[in-house]
Amino acid sequence: MFSKTGKGLLEIKNKANRLSKDQYRVLNLVDGKANLVDLADKAKVSEIEVRKVLTALSGGGYIKEFTNPAGD
Repeated sequence: MFSKTGKGLLEIKNKANRLSKDQYRVLNLVDGKANLVDLADKAKVSEIEVRKVLTALSGGGYIKEFTNPAGD
């Protein structure tokens, strides 16, 4: 699962255009509940493409990945 960081929330709020359209769309879908498969379905792109975008967003400090200790 993924959640937005403060930087990610500011990017959505201010629409600073630092991200590509795909990155912005996936960032906007990150809600702290959706996993990789959910995000791929919502974004209507392959899991591989979503993983690339999530890696870029994580590297840029826009999102963080976490695990749910209680499971699904």
